[in-house]
Amino acid sequence: MRFGNDGVAGYCFECSRLCVDARSSEFGIPQGPPPRQVKEAPRDLVVSSRMTPDNLRSSLKKYLREHNSSLSDSEVCERVDKVWEEYGVGGGPGGVTVFWIQETLDSMPVTAQAVQYRAGSINRDKSSSPYYLHTKWGGGFPRIGFGTHLLEKYPDREVGIVEAPKSALIAAIYRPERVWIATVGESGIRRTLDAIPSHRILEVYPDNDAVENWKHATQTRSRCKVYSLRSIVQDAKGDLADYLIKQPLEP
Repeated sequence: MRFGNDGVAGYCFECSRLCVDARSSEFGIPQGPPPRQVKEAPRDLVVSSRMTPDNLRSSLKKYLREHNSSLSDSEVCERVDKVWEEYGVGGGPGGVTVFWIQETLDSMPVTAQAVQYRAGSINRDKSSSPYYLHTKWGGGFPRIGFGTHLLEKYPDREVGIVEAPKSALIAAIYRPERVWIATVGESGIRRTLDAIPSHRILEVYPDNDAVENWKHATQTRSRCKVYSLRSIVQDAKGDLADYLIKQPLEP
């Protein structure tokens, strides 16, 4: 289905076990190249984040599981749970959502972005900035997009690219026929493209303020189309996730 016509410190797991001590740019984009040696995240930390007790699970996941749709409650929960598992999303204290970023199905993440969302909403809590969780173990800022590891699992699917990890998850729930990858920031489009084989068919959905930049970044990809949200909905605000969340879930 087509949509268009053609230092930070303060976030921690388990008693300040992991704390970010370096600020990224305003939009969560690294300043300068990533470290030469990038270490994987500790396995026990990743597993504990992905298997936290119910009271610590992602508030975003809770909202999406309870969001009204045209499907039954069990069907909605099943679809959301499957997406969470495939993307390897974790949770943390206070309902934070942890977007682990890994290259292949078998590799461990090198970093994650932790984001706090408002309860009962897909909107970020503006009182809490997103955090990258990698400095403690010597990891680095992402050199690939969130969800890149699923290219290996679904080699024949078309690929959708969005900016925010949240948007990739919601798109995967509402439009599961594609592999959805998030650039984790506007300027992440080039590194995300570099990790996607040139033969894959791409559909790119930039946020409204990034359309021209992303068109320029993708102009050398022959099997790629760029859609602005305004080409889908006139006077649209927000991003693709804001549009999809208002649509009925299809079986």
